[in-house]
Amino acid sequence: MINKILLAVDGSSSSDKAARYALSLAQQTNSSVTVLNVGPMPVMDLMNYHPSMITEDILPQQVEQRIEEHSQKILDKAAEVFKDSNIKVDTHFEFGHPAETITQYASENNFDLIVVGNRGLSEIKSLFLGSVSDKIIHMAHCPVLVVK
Repeated sequence: MINKILLAVDGSSSSDKAARYALSLAQQTNSSVTVLNVGPMPVMDLMNYHPSMITEDILPQQVEQRIEEHSQKILDKAAEVFKDSNIKVDTHFEFGHPAETITQYASENNFDLIVVGNRGLSEIKSLFLGSVSDKIIHMAHCPVLVVK
């Protein structure tokens, strides 16, 4: 039985689709939903930051703040999908590597299902790079629904 759904979002169009699917599923199962966004590790891994987040006058601790602000916008946008429903929705942000952080958060908080979007990487690219959704499928303690 599905009581707790973890919806992992990254602001992409596929995560928007995943949010709408999670809403439909939550309505059918009367489940609660937690929307999770994972931001890149602050300061230690500047190569992962989007160039628009870094300017010449920014201090490393400000990068962390900008990531959190950007992530809050992503979370707010995903939570907006649920606003006219009776579904209980929480939002949460974590720093970390997406697949590892999502699966660890799901396990630690006893989620019954993880819902993620599929970015549509080609099979060859996913063989070399690996996709977040593919890693989640292999690492998760619970079922994973990948929405195309």
